[in-house]
Amino acid sequence: MKLSLKPLTDHYYFLIIASTFLQESSFVSTKIVMEEMSPLWVASARFLIAAVSLSPFVLIQMQKQKYLLKISLG
Repeated sequence: MKLSLKPLTDHYYFLIIASTFLQESSFVSTKIVMEEMSPLWVASARFLIAAVSLSPFVLIQMQKQKYLLKISLG
């Protein structure tokens, strides 16, 4: 049985293109935002956005750990 790697490589090409687009748009948006806001406010806003966007993943992991802890304690 021979496995094809074609679908896997297409997925990686999409991720590379998406990453490149996000990095390029970050430079452009930073230049525009820095004209309007001070660096401290920009850093605070980026931290807040990152915390809010990552909080669902953290909460899911905490729920999994709590479930695993209940199972292991019996």
